[in-house]
Amino acid sequence: MDRDPDHKAWMSLRLSRVLDDIGVNRRVVRKRRETFLLREAVETITDKISGQNRTSFHFGSQSEGSTTLGMNSDIDVLSCDNETNIMSDWPDWEAGMDNFLMVKEESTPPQHYWLQWFRRDAPEPVRYYGQEVGLPHVDGRVFASNKIWQHKGKLLLGKDFRCNGPSVSNSEEWDYVPAYKFKVLPPEVDRWFHRPRRGHWPSPEMMQAARECSCFLVPDGHFESLNESIEWRVSPSQIERILVFSFTTVQLKCYVVLKMIKKYIMEKYLSQHSKFTSFHCKTVMFFTIERISPAVWRDDRLIECIGYCLQTLEIFLMRGCCPLYIIPDVNLFEGKITRRYQLSLMEKIKKILNSNLMILYDLQYDVLGQRFRSPSSDMFEKRSTILRKINNVLARDLIEQYLTYGGMGIRLRQLNALRNLANCFSSFEEFGNLYHFETAFNLWGHCWEMEGDPAKALIFHTASIIAQPRNNAANWHIRRLTGNV
Repeated sequence: MDRDPDHKAWMSLRLSRVLDDIGVNRRVVRKRRETFLLREAVETITDKISGQNRTSFHFGSQSEGSTTLGMNSDIDVLSCDNETNIMSDWPDWEAGMDNFLMVKEESTPPQHYWLQWFRRDAPEPVRYYGQEVGLPHVDGRVFASNKIWQHKGKLLLGKDFRCNGPSVSNSEEWDYVPAYKFKVLPPEVDRWFHRPRRGHWPSPEMMQAARECSCFLVPDGHFESLNESIEWRVSPSQIERILVFSFTTVQLKCYVVLKMIKKYIMEKYLSQHSKFTSFHCKTVMFFTIERISPAVWRDDRLIECIGYCLQTLEIFLMRGCCPLYIIPDVNLFEGKITRRYQLSLMEKIKKILNSNLMILYDLQYDVLGQRFRSPSSDMFEKRSTILRKINNVLARDLIEQYLTYGGMGIRLRQLNALRNLANCFSSFEEFGNLYHFETAFNLWGHCWEMEGDPAKALIFHTASIIAQPRNNAANWHIRRLTGNV
């Protein structure tokens, strides 16, 4: 009895191979990460030589290796100002630096802080006298404005200025995010280290590495807040990078496919006012990896693993909440996807799951859908060109299964594909659905040649000649098989 009736293992292996071909493989991912870590160091040294005391970090898809050429991912740079001291309490004040005290009011959103401005020459609050970098509060305190970077960006970049959340840029390819660094991990992040989890992921080694990471404050207020212009968002990006760098190659492939599906859904179905983002996909990956056994993440179960990720997303959509992995009190749907579009997206995800991920054939990034239909390796490239001529999808897929399983040495599934192919051609109705009789017969004849049965191969090559006597490769196949070349 076939233990894989939907051929998910075969589809998984083929998808994994396609993803290897477009750069989601260990070698390319390692090279991407090494390149951007080196860029961090070079940019930081260059800034220090030029008198700028700041540290560069590259976060996002390019530095993670979770992208491909066809996805056109931008480059995210976080620039941390080392001249600024973030105080968790008054004793943290330092002379000669820009000092800001972290303030949390009852109305402050869970991922945000206000930064009260303190003097450089004494541990005393700054008084407001019209400084553009600060905004006065009703009680006399002065807080750092998160709009100063936008103002500076407009002056520096002019008409090329772009702004998206905390990032400023003059190009679609680059996003620069100014940031301040916490001295110690903020309590919202520290709680993450103590929450109960299943145990297999993140590992103790990862947790230790995460404890040594920095957290940042970026100029991005909550969209619904009355105090949005003085709110600074907590960013645990360096910890998140530790988590992504721990992904296995299969998990990284899931992540890339998830982002491709996200792009496809955004382009086809969601309003331009909705923002279903790569960070949603990253969050889905974190929660899925935590709950699914490490033994499941295998190349021959890739389709199944993508399904688990989509199930996680479906649960979030059903609940109306996508919790930030490290600060779960934050709902990542807020301000990004309205409830109406959450429900619409949930229905799309359900259809994708019910269709056994047929959406994969529609993904055009790096021509993935076409590559998935017709494997492009040296072993199958010429055959795949021929296979596209066959109108009957079932026959084509069965022939591809036979050739693919044979190439991978999975004999039992190869034979099962051959039996199913025979059943496909056994009825006149199925036979009549074929548009190119001669091509189908030649391919089936080739299958019998691979089985070591030249007599059956001759039968089908001869049938191909009857269907189309001229300009038919079957003439050559028959001469070759009968020794009359």
